[in-house]
Amino acid sequence: MGVKNSASNSMVRSRRIRNTLLVFGALLLFVAGLLLLLAPARAQDQSGTGAHHFPDGGNGWIMGSQSHEPVCLAGG
Repeated sequence: MGVKNSASNSMVRSRRIRNTLLVFGALLLFVAGLLLLLAPARAQDQSGTGAHHFPDGGNGWIMGSQSHEPVCLAGG
């Protein structure tokens, strides 16, 4: 009967350790994400190298929002 009780205590202890590590890991990830969210953004390329050039003349925005073609909103 002592072996069964010892095995049960060992399983309970290992579950507690695993749960504690999972909670600690989750808290660590949460704090890291919060720090990344609240950290000030670095300035983009302030070294004086100039603007980025794209081969099609765009400036990096989504191309659908830069269409210069006339659009008929009536669907025709």
